[in-house]
Amino acid sequence: MLRTILFFIVMSLLVITGCKEKDDIPPTVQILNPSGGNPTYNYLDLVFVRAQANDENGIRSWIVKLTDESGRVRYNSGVIETSGDPVNIDETISLELEDVHWPSGNYSLGFFATDSEGNEGAAFKEVTYFEAPLTLDNVLTLTSDGVSSSLYMLNESDQFVEVASLSGDMNIVYAGSYHSEVLVGGGTTGRLDFLDDETFQVIGNYTSSNPLNGDFVRDITFDEDQLYYYVSFFDGTVRSFAKGGTQRSVIEIGDNFRPESVLVIEDDLFVEVQQVGTTNFFLQQYNKNSGALENSNVLPGDLEGLFAYESDNILAIGNGGDGIFARVFDQQTLSFFDPTNYYFVDEPIEIIEQIGPDSFIIGHTSSAVVYLFSFQSFLSEGNSFDAQSIAIDQLSGNFYTINDNELGILNSNAGFIESLSVPTNSRGVITQMNK
Repeated sequence: MLRTILFFIVMSLLVITGCKEKDDIPPTVQILNPSGGNPTYNYLDLVFVRAQANDENGIRSWIVKLTDESGRVRYNSGVIETSGDPVNIDETISLELEDVHWPSGNYSLGFFATDSEGNEGAAFKEVTYFEAPLTLDNVLTLTSDGVSSSLYMLNESDQFVEVASLSGDMNIVYAGSYHSEVLVGGGTTGRLDFLDDETFQVIGNYTSSNPLNGDFVRDITFDEDQLYYYVSFFDGTVRSFAKGGTQRSVIEIGDNFRPESVLVIEDDLFVEVQQVGTTNFFLQQYNKNSGALENSNVLPGDLEGLFAYESDNILAIGNGGDGIFARVFDQQTLSFFDPTNYYFVDEPIEIIEQIGPDSFIIGHTSSAVVYLFSFQSFLSEGNSFDAQSIAIDQLSGNFYTINDNELGILNSNAGFIESLSVPTNSRGVITQMNK
């Protein structure tokens, strides 16, 4: 009996002494470079990142990340495995700030090291980054005679020269600056062409196979989250496209509805729709990922603009039976209220563009006058000009306005600077702003 007891005592001691204590202590990590207070970098700068990590049981891997203010990871080195589980590491990488789409702001540089037990240690360094400069690359106008269409560019001699010839009647032109391309939509063809913004060669296109009353391409907007275009067609669909025209999704609005103005905010797609054969207009809210209809509400008339407004609202501006209306919808519920303090011209409008958080420019009024306004006050009135399309030069603050006969250049107060002759049958003007 005594021998049995001694045997179990010895075995228990062997088990206890043979067990290794679990390591739950993360590696010690520090960033040696960049050093100092709040280092500042510009677009195309080269950053040398040097960091050290140590752990008594060995470092298994490490990774470097650069995160912007919104929490979006802008750079990720990927997991880099070490060999032999070294107790100490001293690593340096060269990080070139070459992505033109990174915004200015405060960034967090993180160095993460993982030991052989899976514990992670991290060190962070705050840096300030200044984005790539904005440039005005092109001022373009689209023309059509109803059979064929052309794209013209304003050259250094202030003359429009043809850069692309397109088949069919095209009526909408859009600057896809993020992807360095120009989108041209069909008036009666239902075709959407994607052109390179340097060569102006067609690099992709889409044509609807189910036309409805000409199947117009009605509106184009860009989703900065997915980096997709959302385009409304008169065939009762809103379609998303990636760079070069690759179709990503289709949201079915329905055969009895024509989608027109479109706006994307986070996971929501907001669409102005008209019921076919009626003068009934609605604002509808869809989940952009699933395509499910989430909310709908009545509009007082046909929209001329659909905008993100303040933090949680959608602003709809258009022409109703009683004149111009502005209606603000809650982004989540589509319940609405009408602004109580705002200025609008008391005449029909056909074009409106947002130029600031609470300021707008409108054109093609019945009196052929360009106006600037906000909800709080009238801002300014431009000289007489029948502006049927408006584009903004974000560098100078000037506006390019166009009609059938001339291109008008207005200053930031809508004051007239000069006019230039344009090709006949001009249908729109855009500024191609790139970084």
